[in-house]
Amino acid sequence: MPARRLTTALFSLFATISLGGCSLFTTMWGKPEGFVALADRPRSATGLIDFRGVIHCHSFRSHDSTGTIEEIGAACEEVGMDFLVMTDHPAPYSIRRGKRGMVGNTLFMVGAELRSPGGTLLAFPLKHYVRPHKTLQAYLDDIHGQGGLAFVGHAEQYTRWDHPGIDGVEVQNLHAAAQAANPVGIALKALFTPLHVLFWSLAEANPEVFAKWDAVNDRRMVSAVGGNDAHANIRILGPLGWVLGNYTELFRVISTHVLAERLDEAALVAALRAGRTYVSYDIWKDGSGFAFWAVEKDGARVHEMGATVPGGARLHVRAPSKGEIRILRGGKVVDTLIGVKFQHVAEVAGVYRVEVLLDGDTWIVSSGIRVRGPGKE
Repeated sequence: MPARRLTTALFSLFATISLGGCSLFTTMWGKPEGFVALADRPRSATGLIDFRGVIHCHSFRSHDSTGTIEEIGAACEEVGMDFLVMTDHPAPYSIRRGKRGMVGNTLFMVGAELRSPGGTLLAFPLKHYVRPHKTLQAYLDDIHGQGGLAFVGHAEQYTRWDHPGIDGVEVQNLHAAAQAANPVGIALKALFTPLHVLFWSLAEANPEVFAKWDAVNDRRMVSAVGGNDAHANIRILGPLGWVLGNYTELFRVISTHVLAERLDEAALVAALRAGRTYVSYDIWKDGSGFAFWAVEKDGARVHEMGATVPGGARLHVRAPSKGEIRILRGGKVVDTLIGVKFQHVAEVAGVYRVEVLLDGDTWIVSSGIRVRGPGKE
């Protein structure tokens, strides 16, 4: 058992005995450990800015949430988010009246969580309501026709992985993780341990989802994002309140980082479409400052995530702090190192991505870089 888990188990036992140990005694507030403010984050290899944000959030404009824009904006401010994508369940007014632009220091974008024939799509940004369609292609045409992106949401249930039109995958969904967990175990953790212990169990990468994402990448690379799927609607005491998994708590668990030129909708969408993203499980530590890039063999050109590069390119990784850096090709680990910097010469064709682990737990997951085989342009 890692030292952190052992320490937590002992603390939880003490809390149960001496304090009742319930999740009212929580550390799930404020900015994550090691938080790096936007102005202090190192630039990417090509000078792009590392923006940290939330993708997949619901408000009072969804049937299953009562959260207000003020609540959500305050949570973004407390946790230090640069952008947020609102994905309320679709209704004409949720798009038309959705909050766009800056709320405090956070850029809000308007989208929707859609139920398509293939499963859930996170569509954003949207200009108008996406009406129900009979085919997945019709949904994608509608979304892309508005200049939006279509990301697979709830990837554990998605069925149309053969369709080439998606722009990315929600590789982690906190709501899905909670649904898949043992409800008795969840209840016991909520009642008898500090809240962060409960969320540790929900912040575990799903290998089946990662395998599906890697298979898609083999055909056509798509971005990775983390799904907070925040509703703030689980009231332990019913009408008396005590919300488990409020906006601040869920925003503290995971974030999506986008490497872009500036903080505006057009720049973020372009970066997401290009594949310049990584996911940070912030419940362990802020992942800001991570970088993964490629330098061609002759050193003449530098490429960010999402790029296709010639064989023999040198892949570079920079972690924010010491961890186990893994370089994967086709979902299989091909090289690993304990440290903060790593290089790997990619001679074999395929899509390479990076995972960084802390004490055996997945901390950072990058989008990919495709390496061409010999003689391929």
